Amino acid sequence: MTTHDFGDGPVPAHRHKNGGGWVADTAHVDDTAYVSDTARVYGNARVSDTARVYGNAQVYDYAWISGNAWVYDYAWISGNAWIHGTAQVYGSAQVIGTAQVFGNAQVYDNARVYGDALVFGHAQVSDTAWVYGDALVYGDAKVGGDAWVSGDAQVGDYAQVCGRAWVGGNARVHGNILDATNSLKPKPKFHYVAKYDDPRVRPLAQVIVDGLCSGKLTLDDVPNLRGIAFERIKMESK
Repeated sequence: MTTHDFGDGPVPAHRHKNGGGWVADTAHVDDTAYVSDTARVYGNARVSDTARVYGNAQVYDYAWISGNAWVYDYAWISGNAWIHGTAQVYGSAQVIGTAQVFGNAQVYDNARVYGDALVFGHAQVSDTAWVYGDALVYGDAKVGGDAWVSGDAQVGDYAQVCGRAWVGGNARVHGNILDATNSLKPKPKFHYVAKYDDPRVRPLAQVIVDGLCSGKLTLDDVPNLRGIAFERIKMESK
């Protein structure tokens, strides 16, 4: 019987015929999937379809990589996390818990996505950013730097959250497409706006709680509120 030590002592394992990577006998890798000779798949993990796991990547516990997703470099996928579609996780990124990364989304550098968080569309999470809880990052949004997106927060469209920003609770961050006059397209009436510590949210995005913005508000118009304080701001539609 062939064995391999994945870190907790030798277990029955084999080399995957497409790439030569070590796969525990308790895990499952489709013949059509690729596991390179330095990558490892163990526990009850699955790699299916034409997914690729290579470099020094590890997929373990009950994690699942499917579709044409790629996991590579030093990325770790664990828990019940699911990477699918044409998503990519690489660098030293980790996706943990029941989090999902799918569509054309990318998670890389030292970013963490965990809990029940979803990252999808063409979204990117990078640097040392964390996305967790029930948070959503989607569209063409980018979360980077040391930013945290947590709770039921959502970051979407073309919004960018970076620096030491913290977006939590029921906050919504939506980047707004500019019209021909370089102004924001009107949105509904009243809202709460919070600016956390050092949020660098751009371009022309708003950190919004329990509502949407209207008129031509940009983040520069919002008072610099600290902690979890909020100020109600009445906006007139332009």
